[in-house]
Amino acid sequence: MNKVVLLVVVLLLSFVYVVTAQGQGSSNCQNTINGVFYDLWGLNQKVGGKVQNIMSKGQTYYYLPCGSVSGEIKQCSFSYDTQVAVCQKDSRAQAEYHGCGTAEAGLGTPVWSTLSGYGDVKGFRLSYNKKGEPDRVLPPRSATIDFVCDATLDPGALAAKNPDEEPTHSYHLEWRTKYACGGSPPSPPNNGGGDDEGGLSVGWILIIVFFGLLVLYFLIGAGVQKFYFKSEGVEIIPNHGFWFAFPGLVKDGNVYTYRKISGLIRRDGGYSSV
Repeated sequence: MNKVVLLVVVLLLSFVYVVTAQGQGSSNCQNTINGVFYDLWGLNQKVGGKVQNIMSKGQTYYYLPCGSVSGEIKQCSFSYDTQVAVCQKDSRAQAEYHGCGTAEAGLGTPVWSTLSGYGDVKGFRLSYNKKGEPDRVLPPRSATIDFVCDATLDPGALAAKNPDEEPTHSYHLEWRTKYACGGSPPSPPNNGGGDDEGGLSVGWILIIVFFGLLVLYFLIGAGVQKFYFKSEGVEIIPNHGFWFAFPGLVKDGNVYTYRKISGLIRRDGGYSSV
Protein backbone atom coordinates (compact mmCIF):
# COMPACT_ATOMS: atom_id res chain seq x y z
CA MET A 1 0.00 0.00 0.00
CA ASN A 2 2.80 2.45 0.93
CA LYS A 3 4.51 1.90 -2.42
CA VAL A 4 1.31 2.67 -4.30
CA VAL A 5 0.72 5.85 -2.29
CA LEU A 6 4.31 6.93 -2.98
CA LEU A 7 3.83 6.32 -6.69
CA VAL A 8 0.67 8.41 -6.75
CA VAL A 9 2.35 11.25 -4.83
CA VAL A 10 5.30 11.29 -7.25
CA LEU A 11 2.94 11.43 -10.24
CA LEU A 12 0.95 14.26 -8.68
CA LEU A 13 4.10 16.26 -7.88
CA SER A 14 5.34 15.78 -11.43
CA PHE A 15 2.00 17.00 -12.75
CA VAL A 16 2.06 20.09 -10.53
CA TYR A 17 5.66 20.85 -11.51
CA VAL A 18 4.86 20.80 -15.23
CA VAL A 19 1.95 23.17 -14.74
CA THR A 20 3.71 25.63 -12.44
CA ALA A 21 6.91 25.67 -14.50
CA GLN A 22 4.93 27.08 -17.40
CA GLY A 23 3.90 30.03 -15.27
CA GLN A 24 7.41 30.74 -13.95
CA GLY A 25 9.33 30.69 -17.20
CA SER A 26 8.61 34.31 -18.15
CA SER A 27 9.49 36.05 -14.82
CA ASN A 28 13.13 36.40 -15.83
CA CYS A 29 12.18 37.83 -19.20
CA GLN A 30 8.79 39.59 -19.20
CA ASN A 31 6.78 41.76 -16.87
CA THR A 32 4.30 44.62 -16.74
CA ILE A 33 5.14 47.67 -14.62
CA ASN A 34 2.62 50.50 -14.20
CA GLY A 35 0.73 49.32 -17.28
CA VAL A 36 3.85 49.12 -19.48
CA PHE A 37 4.81 45.69 -20.81
CA TYR A 38 8.52 44.85 -21.04
CA ASP A 39 9.94 41.86 -22.89
CA LEU A 40 13.66 41.03 -23.04
CA TRP A 41 13.27 37.99 -25.27
CA GLY A 42 13.96 40.10 -28.37
CA LEU A 43 17.21 41.27 -26.77
CA ASN A 44 18.19 37.69 -26.00
CA GLN A 45 17.65 36.76 -29.65
CA LYS A 46 19.49 39.85 -30.90
CA VAL A 47 22.66 38.85 -29.01
CA GLY A 48 22.29 35.30 -30.30
CA GLY A 49 21.55 33.85 -26.87
CA LYS A 50 25.21 34.45 -25.96
CA VAL A 51 26.51 35.70 -22.63
CA GLN A 52 27.50 39.37 -22.67
CA ASN A 53 30.35 40.81 -20.60
CA ILE A 54 31.75 44.16 -19.56
CA MET A 55 35.01 45.03 -17.77
CA SER A 56 35.09 47.76 -15.15
CA LYS A 57 38.02 48.62 -12.89
CA GLY A 58 39.60 45.22 -13.53
CA GLN A 59 36.40 43.33 -12.76
CA THR A 60 34.51 41.48 -15.51
CA TYR A 61 30.75 41.03 -15.30
CA TYR A 62 28.81 38.40 -17.25
CA TYR A 63 25.09 38.51 -18.01
CA LEU A 64 22.58 36.92 -20.39
CA PRO A 65 19.10 38.46 -20.80
CA CYS A 66 16.36 35.93 -20.01
CA GLY A 67 18.83 33.27 -18.95
CA SER A 68 21.74 32.03 -16.89
CA VAL A 69 25.45 32.44 -17.63
CA SER A 70 26.35 29.15 -15.95
CA GLY A 71 25.86 27.02 -19.06
CA GLU A 72 28.28 29.01 -21.22
CA ILE A 73 30.71 30.20 -18.52
CA LYS A 74 31.54 27.02 -16.63
CA GLN A 75 33.43 28.92 -13.92
CA CYS A 76 30.14 30.62 -13.05
CA SER A 77 28.46 27.45 -11.81
CA PHE A 78 28.80 27.03 -8.05
CA SER A 79 27.68 24.73 -5.29
CA TYR A 80 25.43 27.48 -3.93
CA ASP A 81 23.96 28.34 -7.35
CA THR A 82 24.09 26.48 -10.66
CA GLN A 83 21.90 29.01 -12.51
CA VAL A 84 23.75 32.28 -12.00
CA ALA A 85 22.20 35.39 -13.58
CA VAL A 86 25.07 37.82 -12.98
CA CYS A 87 28.63 36.59 -12.52
CA GLN A 88 31.75 38.52 -11.60
CA LYS A 89 35.37 37.69 -12.39
CA ASP A 90 37.56 39.64 -9.95
CA SER A 91 40.85 41.46 -10.59
CA ARG A 92 43.19 39.19 -8.63
CA ALA A 93 46.29 37.77 -10.28
CA GLN A 94 44.64 34.38 -10.07
CA ALA A 95 41.13 35.53 -10.85
CA GLU A 96 38.17 34.04 -9.00
CA TYR A 97 34.54 33.97 -10.09
CA HIS A 98 31.59 34.98 -7.93
CA GLY A 99 27.83 34.55 -8.27
CA CYS A 100 25.92 37.80 -7.86
CA GLY A 101 22.33 36.55 -7.97
CA THR A 102 20.42 33.66 -9.43
CA ALA A 103 18.23 33.21 -12.51
CA GLU A 104 16.52 30.18 -10.93
CA ALA A 105 12.76 30.28 -11.43
CA GLY A 106 10.37 30.16 -8.51
CA LEU A 107 12.42 32.24 -6.06
CA GLY A 108 10.79 35.59 -6.77
CA THR A 109 13.85 36.84 -8.61
CA PRO A 110 14.62 39.07 -10.34
CA VAL A 111 12.60 41.83 -8.72
CA TRP A 112 11.22 44.20 -11.36
CA SER A 113 10.89 47.89 -10.47
CA THR A 114 10.75 51.33 -12.06
CA LEU A 115 13.90 53.29 -12.81
CA SER A 116 15.11 56.03 -10.51
CA GLY A 117 17.56 58.79 -11.35
CA TYR A 118 16.84 58.87 -15.09
CA GLY A 119 14.13 61.54 -15.20
CA ASP A 120 11.29 60.74 -17.58
CA VAL A 121 13.22 58.10 -19.51
CA LYS A 122 11.36 54.81 -19.79
CA GLY A 123 12.85 51.58 -18.57
CA PHE A 124 13.04 49.29 -15.57
CA ARG A 125 15.42 47.77 -13.04
CA LEU A 126 16.09 44.08 -12.44
CA SER A 127 17.37 43.23 -8.96
CA TYR A 128 19.04 39.87 -8.44
CA ASN A 129 19.15 39.44 -4.69
CA LYS A 130 18.82 35.69 -4.12
CA LYS A 131 21.50 32.97 -3.84
CA GLY A 132 24.46 35.31 -4.34
CA GLU A 133 27.85 34.14 -3.11
CA PRO A 134 27.69 34.01 0.70
CA ASP A 135 30.27 35.66 2.96
CA ARG A 136 31.04 35.10 6.63
CA VAL A 137 31.20 38.83 7.40
CA LEU A 138 29.81 40.83 4.48
CA PRO A 139 26.35 40.50 2.87
CA PRO A 140 25.92 37.99 0.04
CA ARG A 141 26.74 39.33 -3.42
CA SER A 142 23.86 40.80 -5.41
CA ALA A 143 23.39 42.80 -8.60
CA THR A 144 21.03 45.27 -10.23
CA ILE A 145 20.72 45.99 -13.95
CA ASP A 146 19.05 49.18 -15.16
CA PHE A 147 17.47 48.75 -18.59
CA VAL A 148 17.18 52.24 -20.06
CA CYS A 149 15.04 53.01 -23.11
CA ASP A 150 16.98 54.26 -26.14
CA ALA A 151 15.15 53.60 -29.41
CA THR A 152 18.35 54.21 -31.41
CA LEU A 153 20.29 51.32 -29.84
CA ASP A 154 19.71 47.77 -31.12
CA PRO A 155 20.84 45.89 -29.15
CA GLY A 156 22.97 48.40 -27.26
CA ALA A 157 25.55 47.08 -24.82
CA LEU A 158 25.99 46.04 -21.22
CA ALA A 159 27.84 48.68 -19.18
CA ALA A 160 28.91 49.27 -15.60
CA LYS A 161 27.38 52.12 -13.66
CA ASN A 162 29.40 54.63 -11.65
CA PRO A 163 29.89 53.51 -8.99
CA ASP A 164 29.64 49.90 -10.03
CA GLU A 165 29.76 48.63 -6.43
CA GLU A 166 27.91 50.34 -3.59
CA PRO A 167 27.69 49.18 -0.87
CA THR A 168 30.22 46.34 -0.77
CA HIS A 169 29.12 43.22 -2.68
CA SER A 170 26.23 45.10 -4.31
CA TYR A 171 27.00 45.56 -8.02
CA HIS A 172 25.29 47.86 -10.52
CA LEU A 173 25.12 47.50 -14.29
CA GLU A 174 23.21 49.26 -17.06
CA TRP A 175 21.95 48.41 -20.55
CA ARG A 176 20.63 51.14 -22.87
CA THR A 177 18.57 49.56 -25.61
CA LYS A 178 15.34 49.84 -27.59
CA TYR A 179 14.16 46.67 -25.87
CA ALA A 180 13.75 48.64 -22.65
CA CYS A 181 11.16 51.01 -24.16
CA GLY A 182 8.22 48.73 -23.46
CA GLY A 183 4.76 48.70 -24.97
CA SER A 184 1.16 47.76 -24.34
CA PRO A 185 0.46 44.58 -22.36
CA PRO A 186 -0.34 41.61 -24.61
CA SER A 187 -4.01 40.94 -25.24
CA PRO A 188 -5.59 37.86 -23.64
CA PRO A 189 -5.58 34.85 -25.98
CA ASN A 190 -8.71 34.48 -28.08
CA ASN A 191 -10.85 31.38 -28.23
CA GLY A 192 -10.54 30.96 -31.97
CA GLY A 193 -8.13 28.02 -31.75
CA GLY A 194 -4.57 27.85 -32.99
CA ASP A 195 -1.38 28.34 -31.01
CA ASP A 196 -1.41 30.91 -28.20
CA GLU A 197 1.86 32.76 -27.71
CA GLY A 198 2.66 32.85 -24.02
CA GLY A 199 0.14 30.10 -23.20
CA LEU A 200 0.26 26.36 -23.10
CA SER A 201 0.75 24.70 -26.45
CA VAL A 202 -1.52 21.89 -27.64
CA GLY A 203 1.27 19.41 -26.93
CA TRP A 204 1.58 20.46 -23.29
CA ILE A 205 -2.19 20.39 -22.84
CA LEU A 206 -2.31 16.81 -24.15
CA ILE A 207 0.55 15.79 -21.86
CA ILE A 208 -1.17 17.34 -18.82
CA VAL A 209 -4.49 15.69 -19.68
CA PHE A 210 -2.74 12.33 -20.17
CA PHE A 211 -0.97 12.39 -16.81
CA GLY A 212 -4.09 13.71 -15.08
CA LEU A 213 -6.09 10.76 -16.40
CA LEU A 214 -3.26 8.38 -15.48
CA VAL A 215 -3.30 9.63 -11.88
CA LEU A 216 -7.08 9.22 -11.72
CA TYR A 217 -6.76 5.70 -13.15
CA PHE A 218 -4.35 4.65 -10.39
CA LEU A 219 -6.25 6.41 -7.61
CA ILE A 220 -9.68 5.05 -8.52
CA GLY A 221 -8.31 1.62 -9.44
CA ALA A 222 -6.36 1.30 -6.20
CA GLY A 223 -9.43 2.35 -4.22
CA VAL A 224 -11.63 -0.26 -5.91
CA GLN A 225 -9.03 -3.00 -5.42
CA LYS A 226 -8.46 -2.08 -1.77
CA PHE A 227 -11.98 -1.45 -0.49
CA TYR A 228 -14.17 -3.51 -2.84
CA PHE A 229 -12.04 -6.53 -3.65
CA LYS A 230 -10.13 -6.35 -0.29
CA SER A 231 -6.79 -6.71 -2.06
CA GLU A 232 -3.48 -6.20 -0.26
CA GLY A 233 0.09 -5.30 -1.25
CA VAL A 234 0.85 -5.05 -4.96
CA GLU A 235 -2.53 -6.61 -5.69
CA ILE A 236 -4.22 -3.21 -5.20
CA ILE A 237 -2.46 -1.84 -8.28
CA PRO A 238 -5.10 -1.91 -11.03
CA ASN A 239 -4.16 -4.42 -13.75
CA HIS A 240 -0.92 -5.05 -11.91
CA GLY A 241 -0.14 -8.05 -14.12
CA PHE A 242 -0.05 -5.82 -17.18
CA TRP A 243 2.09 -3.13 -15.53
CA PHE A 244 4.64 -5.63 -14.22
CA ALA A 245 4.86 -7.20 -17.68
CA PHE A 246 4.98 -3.82 -19.45
CA PRO A 247 8.81 -3.43 -19.53
CA GLY A 248 9.16 -6.91 -21.03
CA LEU A 249 6.48 -6.14 -23.61
CA VAL A 250 8.31 -2.97 -24.63
CA LYS A 251 11.55 -4.94 -24.95
CA ASP A 252 9.86 -7.64 -27.04
CA GLY A 253 8.34 -5.01 -29.31
CA ASN A 254 11.71 -3.36 -29.89
CA VAL A 255 13.40 -6.70 -30.60
CA TYR A 256 10.64 -7.68 -33.03
CA THR A 257 10.87 -4.34 -34.86
CA TYR A 258 14.67 -4.55 -35.04
CA ARG A 259 14.56 -8.07 -36.49
CA LYS A 260 11.95 -7.08 -39.07
CA ILE A 261 13.99 -4.11 -40.24
CA SER A 262 17.21 -6.18 -40.29
CA GLY A 263 15.44 -8.87 -42.36
CA LEU A 264 14.23 -6.32 -44.90
CA ILE A 265 17.72 -4.85 -45.24
CA ARG A 266 19.30 -8.28 -45.77
CA ARG A 267 16.58 -9.25 -48.26
CA ASP A 268 17.21 -6.09 -50.27
CA GLY A 269 20.95 -6.62 -50.28
CA GLY A 270 21.69 -3.91 -47.72
CA TYR A 271 23.53 -0.87 -49.03
CA SER A 272 25.83 -2.76 -51.37
CA SER A 273 23.49 -2.31 -54.33
CA VAL A 274 23.34 1.49 -53.96
